[in-house]
Amino acid sequence: MNPDSHNIPTQKKVRRLPSIKDNFGLTESEFNRCITKLIDGDDSFITNNMLHQLSESMAFLQSKYTITRNQAYDICMNTLLEFRRKLINGKISYGNLRFLFTRMCSNQFIDGEKINKKTNEAINTFLEIKSAPEDQELLYERLEAILHQLSPEQSSFIKEIYYSGKSPEKIASEQNITYANLRKRKQRILSKIRGLYFKKGNI
Repeated sequence: MNPDSHNIPTQKKVRRLPSIKDNFGLTESEFNRCITKLIDGDDSFITNNMLHQLSESMAFLQSKYTITRNQAYDICMNTLLEFRRKLINGKISYGNLRFLFTRMCSNQFIDGEKINKKTNEAINTFLEIKSAPEDQELLYERLEAILHQLSPEQSSFIKEIYYSGKSPEKIASEQNITYANLRKRKQRILSKIRGLYFKKGNI
């Protein structure tokens, strides 16, 4: 061992400071001015500085989770609303904003998948064929009880989604609405179903 080795200073790992590019092309002072305007109702920061970020985050979601462009768009737009709210409430400060936004998009996808899986599994139990006739009858009674608490349009929509075997894209096309609107409508109705039934502990 080299006797002088203890005199050699150890190298400290230098943490890279976030760059302007990491923060939508803004310096910290520019960012703070944008937030002041945002609080006053001026959304130019969102429209002028974050449009490119939407495309970048959408591409990340599509690649990482193998989802459609429409799905990635929905997630990023919902995240944008949450991001805006947190900016106004002072919950987000200058730093690596690009990374933060994409991470929020990713978390929203993961959380949404957990909720959708739980809800879809619960609904799909109604469609399973049970060996005991009384079990099958009870399941369909419960399903009908749920559907009767929805409006006729909502009930018809849910039946189309879960019974027709058609893809969401085909249903959207037949109903002359966008895929994004179809997803939003489905989520609103499923949220209502959870409130009417699943929170009561029936499943």
